[in-house]
Amino acid sequence: MTTDTERLDQANACHDDDPARGAELLRAIDDSQLPSDRWPGYAFLLNHVLGEKLGLWDETLQRQQALLKIARPAPAAVLWRQAATAARVAGATDLANQMIQAFADASGAGVERSAEVVQLSAAMFQAPGQAAAVAGEQALAALAPLNL
Repeated sequence: MTTDTERLDQANACHDDDPARGAELLRAIDDSQLPSDRWPGYAFLLNHVLGEKLGLWDETLQRQQALLKIARPAPAAVLWRQAATAARVAGATDLANQMIQAFADASGAGVERSAEVVQLSAAMFQAPGQAAAVAGEQALAALAPLNL
């Protein structure tokens, strides 16, 4: 019998060559059966595979929200960042703002900086599916507040 940890490992191994298979494996995972130290990688793969590669941001957001519920009462900052990113790209602005606040609280980075990090994270996930000029503009806009 395949465990959820093994499914996550399999999804991580195949997702670039076969995003549909990676998504199938991610969907088969019972979040509550994953060890908490695997949640950050799982949250990233949800955004990377379901969101970035397959454009299924609403589903991605739903899965991120389910993971946050399991991680209660105090989800790690990285989980808030991934969920806020999914909310932002899915167009759920109010929810994204709430999650950015939670990310700021969990990280101690402040709301403004947390919003900038989420903006940059969203640009990273959106860029591969955009025309080069649009992706470049979005990346530059996301990097500008970071004073790099």
